[in-house]
Amino acid sequence: MLYLHASIRISKTKDSGGAIVTGVSTLHRDAQGLVRTLTTAAGFEAENTLYRPYGEETIDLYDLATAPETKGYIGERFDAP
Repeated sequence: MLYLHASIRISKTKDSGGAIVTGVSTLHRDAQGLVRTLTTAAGFEAENTLYRPYGEETIDLYDLATAPETKGYIGERFDAP
């Protein structure tokens, strides 16, 4: 994934036929900088994230064609197993 701006990303995924599909998404953050929602270029909600205590994520995916967002709690990547 490529981030052109702190809130805009470009992702490349493969469709069922193996062709590479490029998608543009927007990250929506709250006042603490937590990524709450990911929308597609068309404005549709692709992913919604809620956070439990200690930063544990609860993610709802609405658009399975969009690559899941790796930035989360306080805008950092989640890297724990």
